[in-house]
Amino acid sequence: IFLSRIPPSAAVNSAVAMAKRKAGHSAAFVNALLRKLCDEAESGLPEVEGEDEIVRLSVTYSHPTWLVQRFSDMLGLAETEALLRENNAQTPIYAAVNTLRTDAQALISRIESDGARAEPNSEPGMLELSATGDIARLPSFARGEFFVQDPAALRAARLCGASSGDTVIDVCAAPGGKSFALALDMKDKGKIHAFDREARVPAIREGAARLGITCVEARAWDASAVFSELEGSADIVLCDVPCSGLGVIRKKPEIRYKTREEIAGMPEIQRGILRAARKYVKPGGTLVYSTCTLLPEENGEIISRFLSENPDFSLDFEETLYPHRDGTDGFYMARMRR
Repeated sequence: IFLSRIPPSAAVNSAVAMAKRKAGHSAAFVNALLRKLCDEAESGLPEVEGEDEIVRLSVTYSHPTWLVQRFSDMLGLAETEALLRENNAQTPIYAAVNTLRTDAQALISRIESDGARAEPNSEPGMLELSATGDIARLPSFARGEFFVQDPAALRAARLCGASSGDTVIDVCAAPGGKSFALALDMKDKGKIHAFDREARVPAIREGAARLGITCVEARAWDASAVFSELEGSADIVLCDVPCSGLGVIRKKPEIRYKTREEIAGMPEIQRGILRAARKYVKPGGTLVYSTCTLLPEENGEIISRFLSENPDFSLDFEETLYPHRDGTDGFYMARMRR
């Protein structure tokens, strides 16, 4: 239904072949069901008759009704439909230029000589890639001339305003993209303490080594606990906290199937991380909070409560990005000063 270049018969045959490999007894059922669907869907998706708009959007765009209702309460029906449509769209691959080794124009030439395509994005230092195949096989990637990152994530890192010589703590750093972006802003001069769970620390170290970044020190640490040696030491603290991820459905389609119960505990985790992170910020320093979700209870409501409980911090900037409006991941970011 959605693919423009794949004939229905080929799509059905592929699905039946997969069914035979994974669950042979189901292949005949899969074949019959999909062929009937093809016959009935020549004029597009079937109408959902006798149902309200929330159910219609849920069926049409394959999102659970509770999530459609939530987005509708936040955005209204028209914008919700635009968001759901964008959640089902294919997303480009974005590359942040490693300015320690190259510049955007030179990197475009190298990527195209590698057989892929690249063009500048509206976010400075960001390229949009296509026809890459396995991106890790590109020689320009192996040489550490770029790293993969969405423009929204790069914007959150740049919101920190890092400069050469700063001391920065990235409390939920893996796989390392924001730490790497901070290092570029700092011209690899200063110190970035990159914390995450032990299993995720090697990815940060490997990425920094590939990019030739030396100012990032990756360490296994629980973000909700205070690393006492660093209290009051940081010019900048970045909290890109764990979240429901409902801003990146277009990249991780399975996220839409999270239940309300599964994500209900996220705000308490986020508040705990923020409470610990505040202790690293020196007077006059910066605290940045970000998520890749769109839910207010994980975003603005967290910041409002934090500011009411910590009057020594003030809100300096706040922004929410939406896939259907901004062409980026759904992202929230807030910058506070101490």
